Amino acid sequence: MTPFSCDPIFIRKRTTLGRFAHESGVFGKVVEGKPLAVYMGDDSRGEYIYKFVSAANWSGADYSSAHRITTGDKYLDSGKLYVAKYNADGTGQWIELSLSNAAVAAATNYKFADSGDVAMNSRLAADAVGATRMDRPEWSAVHPASGEIYYTLTNNANRKLSPTGSQQGLDAVNPKTGFAFIQTDDGAYTDVTNCMMLIGRAGKVGDGTTPTLTYTKADGSRLDITARVGAQPTVDTLRRFLVGPVDCEITGCAETPDGKTIFVNIQHPGEAIAKADIANPSRYLSHWPANAGYGAGGATTARPRSATIAIVKNDGGLIGS
Repeated sequence: MTPFSCDPIFIRKRTTLGRFAHESGVFGKVVEGKPLAVYMGDDSRGEYIYKFVSAANWSGADYSSAHRITTGDKYLDSGKLYVAKYNADGTGQWIELSLSNAAVAAATNYKFADSGDVAMNSRLAADAVGATRMDRPEWSAVHPASGEIYYTLTNNANRKLSPTGSQQGLDAVNPKTGFAFIQTDDGAYTDVTNCMMLIGRAGKVGDGTTPTLTYTKADGSRLDITARVGAQPTVDTLRRFLVGPVDCEITGCAETPDGKTIFVNIQHPGEAIAKADIANPSRYLSHWPANAGYGAGGATTARPRSATIAIVKNDGGLIGS
């Protein structure tokens, strides 16, 4: 096995993409001769969704580049950074974060020195333009045919009906106080099951409803919010796909272009181990993947390790079929 090279030529800091808690970055639908767009979520409660648009137009010849990092230099080192602002009716806009935006240049919360300062302090720039605070925008995906962008909002425990201090209130963009999605990565439900992955059949834009959600505050006053809710799942459109090992996080779903192999990350299985117990395997909560028949060491002595698993069907068909 060839050792991994740490030569600096393979490492780049993409400052133009902004500085915040990047959980992921996903490219929008690629079109020859058009700029590339990278969609990013700030993985913290009350933070924002961003988009970077390259200055360079995409050339299909770059698919076969011998040095992919250099290709990244071409598209990711020059462009414009935007933040999302949403309206109650479901519409929204992308607001450029740069000193050419008067709201950024005249910001009272922070004095930006130059464009690099704006990129390094993306959150403050987003504050200045009045972007929409979201419920921890974490994972994102792009529909390969339509180009639609999907986001998971994974934690809104700080959003309250009657907010105080740094808490946020409910609104039409963030109307609920709790919900689930496709992969689970926290410990709130682990008294019932380990973190899991669900597989669902996607709906269509507009197939849901716009109900009015009514809340009663502690002082007896009422708050009515009109929300957008997708079509309700059924046993035919949403099912459990896999369950992870004890004390893990399921994350990072991706698939091959032919849809026949799916990749899933199993992060930090058995992580709740005290430092004092590291030398005592009997105290480990998990020995995965050794206890699944893989990995070094015995099923009751190996240290648990993170891994990426590849899943295929026995018949070699499409995943989910």
